[in-house]
Amino acid sequence: MNEIDKLNNLTENAQKQFRLIHEKLWNEGQWSLRQYSQNDARGNFFINSSQTLMWILIHLDTFSEMLDSNDKKISKYMELNPKSRLIYLVQHDTINRISFITKLMFDVEMFIKNLMRGCEYPPKGTYYDFTQKFLQFLGIDDYQKHKILNAPYQIRNSLHNNGYVYHDFQIELRGKKYDFIKGQQLKYVSWYDLYVFTDELIDLLSEIVKNPSLKLWINFTYR
Repeated sequence: MNEIDKLNNLTENAQKQFRLIHEKLWNEGQWSLRQYSQNDARGNFFINSSQTLMWILIHLDTFSEMLDSNDKKISKYMELNPKSRLIYLVQHDTINRISFITKLMFDVEMFIKNLMRGCEYPPKGTYYDFTQKFLQFLGIDDYQKHKILNAPYQIRNSLHNNGYVYHDFQIELRGKKYDFIKGQQLKYVSWYDLYVFTDELIDLLSEIVKNPSLKLWINFTYR
């Protein structure tokens, strides 16, 4: 199998997997809007995140078209020989993955902060610190769930550090061990890894918004 065929397979799998997350987010958003209100942070977060998933799905569609040697999107701007064209395509795919996880985790961080403010429990310290305190506030005493909140954040932080890991961090998800080692280059940024981290994260956030402690504060708005 040549490199273009490999990219095609990876892209097709990513399209299937991220469509599932898109549907999950949309359904969760609709449920939250019916359960709470049109201005509530919970429904708005899931709807906005479903749009982020739609955005990356559109980019995956576009990238899939670009893998066809007859596609003119690249040649519109620059004529490249097959080797240089492949190098560009790999870089284009990398940019898509970086952009997706950065945007998603920016929104997740703001969402959790808004939930905490809505509960009159304002966030303090780093993302790692305030997510731990928030889970404790909700009565969720599960270290694995704290790790699920932080695994994609570790990726985002590493990307901001030129692709090198800031802190040692380990998590096991779906039978695979992920070891982030301080000072080493980040390894877990394939589409499949991002799918696993994102899917686990959305499942946990869906659980969090149904927590009884949050139901006492249903009128806070998305800020």
